[in-house]
Amino acid sequence: MVERRLIRFLVPYSRTLYFTDKGRERGIAADTVRDFEGYINKKYAKQLHKRPITVIMIATTRDKLLSGVRDGLGDVAAGNLTVTEERLQLVDLVSPPDLRKVSELVISGPASLRFDSADDLAGTTVHVRKASSYYES
Repeated sequence: MVERRLIRFLVPYSRTLYFTDKGRERGIAADTVRDFEGYINKKYAKQLHKRPITVIMIATTRDKLLSGVRDGLGDVAAGNLTVTEERLQLVDLVSPPDLRKVSELVISGPASLRFDSADDLAGTTVHVRKASSYYES
């Protein structure tokens, strides 16, 4: 990636992670990727000889993030992803070692059935995106 001076990030198009506003990339992933671009160019400045690495973001559907990296369509997937055994079979995943363990939360509206535990959901239809790690659990 340093030799070709290009890093391709696959990102899911969403209202919070990545979107365009009047032709400008916005969102959490866009901001993080731009910060990474600055970091990587600073780190390799001597090696690059004033020819910086360009980092591009390619919007893709969430279900294609990891397979896109595996198939060479992108170099990195950025999209609020969870490390799972199944995903580790496709690609290498990393997360900061000091990252807190996150529990799954069920969020519902005021008109929804009240529940206090997962057992209260027995017999209830719960909709979860199939490309999400929540689908497995």
